[in-house]
Amino acid sequence: MQITVYIHNKPVHLCDALDENLEKLHHQPDTIFIDELDTHTIKAMLKEIDLPEIRRGIFLHKSLDELKKQFLRSLKCT
Repeated sequence: MQITVYIHNKPVHLCDALDENLEKLHHQPDTIFIDELDTHTIKAMLKEIDLPEIRRGIFLHKSLDELKKQFLRSLKCT
């Protein structure tokens, strides 16, 4: 499963598994991919997604509910 949030008009895919489409995007140089969930990695995603050369982000974690909860909570603090 996945949900997509947009930050600065760029999609950030929060997911618990990579589907075929995300697997292809994962290997693109304009995609930031993170598969560890902690405060540092969330901040890194938010910083990197703002770079002009980055077009999308993929955040992978085994628990989509936990990822969504922590990621969205971080957005409220920024």
